[in-house]
Amino acid sequence: MTPLFEFNRKLFGSLYQRRRIIWALAIRELKVRYKGSLLGFFWTFMNPLILMVIYSVVFTSIFKTNISHYEVYVFSGILMWNAISGCLNDGAACIVQNTALITKAALPPEIFPIKVVLTHFLNYLLTLPLLFGFSLLRGLSPTFYSLQLFFLIPIAMFFMLSIVLGISVLGAFYRDIQYLVNTLSFALFFTIPVTYPISILPEKLQKVLMLSPLTQLIQMNAEAVFFGKIINTGILIATLCMTVIFIIISLMIVRKFHTRIAERI
Repeated sequence: MTPLFEFNRKLFGSLYQRRRIIWALAIRELKVRYKGSLLGFFWTFMNPLILMVIYSVVFTSIFKTNISHYEVYVFSGILMWNAISGCLNDGAACIVQNTALITKAALPPEIFPIKVVLTHFLNYLLTLPLLFGFSLLRGLSPTFYSLQLFFLIPIAMFFMLSIVLGISVLGAFYRDIQYLVNTLSFALFFTIPVTYPISILPEKLQKVLMLSPLTQLIQMNAEAVFFGKIINTGILIATLCMTVIFIIISLMIVRKFHTRIAERI
């Protein structure tokens, strides 16, 4: 049995034993996010509702396009992107921000990247009724293909965890990681087809952008929710392969720095 395999076995065993703690931390994060505000937890719905109104006005009255139900496409992409970017931005600093729980409560640092991903995708799930309600309001009925989200969301969660696990540990040692990730997240928004269908781009540029797993996730989301068709199998396999590659890299990073995290933070 290799040292890496033994380390991963113990790590996964430890995280499984603390699964209830992870769930409780994620629910607590959702509850306290808007603590002290007048509307409280309803801000989870208010932000998407405000975006929904803005996109309806902008893409039907100001910037008119020849793409039918374009505002629905943008809204569905933004909701998925909010979950992705939230994982990236919060994940880079999640270990540092939970120093007390790691050093005093002796919780494994790897708990907090999981909590971040779980929190943001739970929030995404809560906004899906608004998306489908908005689609109906704009005259676009959800199809049977939307059910593909039930396996697309777990895939997106595992992919984001494969990224966040590594950058959270690196962020504990190199604080510049936090600022770098925030900047990259902002830049990625304009290179990923969140607010525009990738089909409007030149074919060569489409091929380049589709090399990104984030583009693949947004595209599969669009196929399931907006275009109403079966998710491209090739894209799905590519995303799964990249998830495996990134999780291996992240686990190698965790193993290298694991014993020094508590001292560093």
